[in-house]
Amino acid sequence: MTQSLLKVICSLLDRLSLKWIHRLGACLGRLFYVVATKQNQLLISNLRQSGLFPSEQALQQAVRQNQREMGKFILESLAIWSRSQAQVLQWVRHVYGKACLDEAMAHGKGILFLTPHIGCFEITSIYYASMQPITVLNRDSRQSWVRAFMQAGRQKGAVRLAPANLKGVRQMLKALYANQAVGILPDQIASKGQGEWVGFFGKPMYTMTLVSQLLSRVDTRVIVVVAERLADGQGYDLHLKAVSPEAVSSPTKLNQVLETLVTQFPLQYMWSYDRYKQP
Repeated sequence: MTQSLLKVICSLLDRLSLKWIHRLGACLGRLFYVVATKQNQLLISNLRQSGLFPSEQALQQAVRQNQREMGKFILESLAIWSRSQAQVLQWVRHVYGKACLDEAMAHGKGILFLTPHIGCFEITSIYYASMQPITVLNRDSRQSWVRAFMQAGRQKGAVRLAPANLKGVRQMLKALYANQAVGILPDQIASKGQGEWVGFFGKPMYTMTLVSQLLSRVDTRVIVVVAERLADGQGYDLHLKAVSPEAVSSPTKLNQVLETLVTQFPLQYMWSYDRYKQP
């Protein structure tokens, strides 16, 4: 794919409702199920490791459904990046746990948002940035032709991107010291030397130590966020829950919180990402 083709695809998606974006995404996911052999093997392996689908029939059904959800994720992400903040926010239907967010904002301290790879995580920072600034840890695409488009698409409203390196960590600390919010995908594989091998659904995963490091240096509130993808393109429900800093104060505790969230939304988790790889 080239940058020109990407623009054409986004131009077409801009003409579609979210319902049709998700329907096309589901078709794309079915295609992945047929042709992406290596991805399917990783997906099956990770789902089987989770133990959430004990029978082989349930496992195979989950694999097919998860591929459809990943197809939706790809097209919805392109649509989100190419649309305005106001257009994207129209897709948010309900915000469960809004009271904990209001309380955290009123507290006057920084907020650490933990958003795992569940559902439409791209929309969570855009939602918060419609109210207050947020600095989000961002790992750039390896494809140069999509990098600039992704960065521009993610920086809507008051979203600021921090690179996934020492400079980015300093940027996030600066935001927290200024009593602003930061956002992290906590189940992303940490870079070498920046994580610990701890269990995730019974298997060692190289888990970032960044969360515990930030909490050890700054007095901040912690909120976990999931953007649930609703059926038939109806939009997204945001689920927010405040957790104590102690509950995520180590990689082991962090993974326990993540496991609970994944168990609640197992079919919308990004199982095709190699969580157990070497950094």
